[in-house]
Amino acid sequence: RREVEEETGIKLGALTEHVATTNDYMASEAKHYVTIFMRARVDSWAEARNLEPHKCKGWTWWTWEQVAALPQSRLFMPVVHLLDEKLFDPRS
Repeated sequence: RREVEEETGIKLGALTEHVATTNDYMASEAKHYVTIFMRARVDSWAEARNLEPHKCKGWTWWTWEQVAALPQSRLFMPVVHLLDEKLFDPRS
């Protein structure tokens, strides 16, 4: 919750849920990530602000179907693995 608020200004409620973990090695960058994906409810009026413009170009709301339809080259490797390995279904 703290990271979301620091990066977007959105305050999450108490209910958060772990939905998946991916193990990602990026050979081109010689980096290894263990990425933990969490789900939380957000008020419909919540608007993300870019509080770290030196790290992030901006925030946009996307549906899960829109994300899944993007070419893999536009996605962060952990999201590619989340989709490919079918680790998360937001409808469940």
